[in-house]
Amino acid sequence: MKFAYLIQAHKNPSQLCDLINVLQDEDNYFFVHIDEKSELSLFLRENYKMPERIFFLERRISVNWAGFSQVKATMCLIQALIETGIQVDYVHLLSGQDFPLKSNVEIDNYFVRNNGLNFIEFFPLPYKNWSGNGGLDRLTYKWLIDETGIERAYFLVEYQKQKNMKRNCPLGIKFYGGSQWWSLTYECVSFLANNCAFGNELYDFYKNTLCPDEMIFQTILQNSIFQPSLVNSNLRYIDWVKGPEYPRLLRIDDLSLLLKSECLFARKFDDVVDSEIRSVLKNQIMGFL
Repeated sequence: MKFAYLIQAHKNPSQLCDLINVLQDEDNYFFVHIDEKSELSLFLRENYKMPERIFFLERRISVNWAGFSQVKATMCLIQALIETGIQVDYVHLLSGQDFPLKSNVEIDNYFVRNNGLNFIEFFPLPYKNWSGNGGLDRLTYKWLIDETGIERAYFLVEYQKQKNMKRNCPLGIKFYGGSQWWSLTYECVSFLANNCAFGNELYDFYKNTLCPDEMIFQTILQNSIFQPSLVNSNLRYIDWVKGPEYPRLLRIDDLSLLLKSECLFARKFDDVVDSEIRSVLKNQIMGFL
């Protein structure tokens, strides 16, 4: 199996270096988007084992939480992969604060067994665990997060609610949400490259929504020929329950749960909070324990 790892990063260059080096082998390629607000040189100084298989994007987006800029950064990564002409079997979207829970051999074997399936979390909207009318407020009001900032965007939405100013949603579309992170076949990602682009009705609609990165890919794929191949799992261990952060920044006391997990990857890690957990996982994966 050949993999392309698309990575969005903005902090902790040493974590990005570890993530890439642990996942490196002769069949894996890495495409990295560094937030435009971050100092690129800090990431390029890190030592990588196979630098010829790592592509740092020249086009960089200033990424804002909950903004459409998140989608733009992901699409830049997808387009960079497509433009190289490199053919892979699966494409994995990760952040620089992710880390594998399994070895390259185990990850490879998993996708050999499940070849052709596409792994992405999804649920229909409205969804009981999402605030704002089950998440429908994300769609039915105009959010200008990248243009005005998150606080101003919330203020403007409250004004729209008072005036009953609702947007017209595209007709005939079933809307879905889910996690931003996924593992998809190259064919599926190529489809996204062609259909998640300027001028596409859904792409243009999601420009003014809240957290579009948690909806747009699910909605496009659920309303496509790829729907039968979708598996409702992103293969990531993410703790939205324990806190104190949401999602939780994983610590050494999460180790037993991580080792028992059948997930292939986990997030989020932050060495400023706890560097021991990644060190132990790295040793486990590399066979040092």
